[in-house]
Amino acid sequence: MRRTISTVAVAALLAACGSGESSETTAGSAPPTTAGGNADSVVLTVTSEGGFVPVEFNLDRLPRFQLMSDGRLFSVGPVPAIFPGPMLTNVQVTMVDDDLRGEIDALIEELGLADIDERIDDSGAEMIADATTEFITYHDESGTHRLGIYALGLTEGVPASSDRILATELVEILDEAAATGEATTYIPEQLQVAAGPGMEEPGMSTEQPWPLNMDFEDMADWGVGWRCTAVSGDAVAPLLEIFGEANQATLWGPDRLGIRARPLLPGETACGGAPEG
Repeated sequence: MRRTISTVAVAALLAACGSGESSETTAGSAPPTTAGGNADSVVLTVTSEGGFVPVEFNLDRLPRFQLMSDGRLFSVGPVPAIFPGPMLTNVQVTMVDDDLRGEIDALIEELGLADIDERIDDSGAEMIADATTEFITYHDESGTHRLGIYALGLTEGVPASSDRILATELVEILDEAAATGEATTYIPEQLQVAAGPGMEEPGMSTEQPWPLNMDFEDMADWGVGWRCTAVSGDAVAPLLEIFGEANQATLWGPDRLGIRARPLLPGETACGGAPEG
């Protein structure tokens, strides 16, 4: 049975996180449609976009949630509330049970996602400045459907539109599925690695040898001083070990560059779009 909510209040989550047989897409953009129904078809993503944040924050930003056609749900697991924190995001995979999947499907239908191309509810923009817009992106045989809700989860002074209420409930259900399901750590088959200006953190920054098998100058130009590349195959496991021992303040190589790396979820390819911030 569908649940109901008494308010549109919901705690805002921080922006969160192998390729399969489905078509690929760029990291942070819309994944492929679910046509064909294979296990690596993406059904739904929730992404945080925009907001008044530094460029570095967007370089390794992952989807808050990514639901696959076989019921796998990718989400960001717990992270230590410290700085500098771990370099790599803790991406978890859970299976959505039939009851919650039914609730998700019902909300997709109630929101009318299959009938829109893109719709944005920015009703909170005049009351709340510099918030992110949460995009719920649904994929089916006809293509990609995006619903954006500005300042989702922030309720003071924001009109409680139907889209906002239903989107809040959908995010709550995904959060519940991620929190209560049996979780495993996601081991990616591919990484996106961005390198650019390092930020010295006095007393916290350490220097490590340059970890990639290509020079910084050989990486693709990504904008605002940052370069980007994809790492796959046998090179992934050694980098996971190296990055797993680093933190957000680690500087790399003799030029003391910063690196922002993140796993690629199924269907994603690296380095799409210019960094924003």
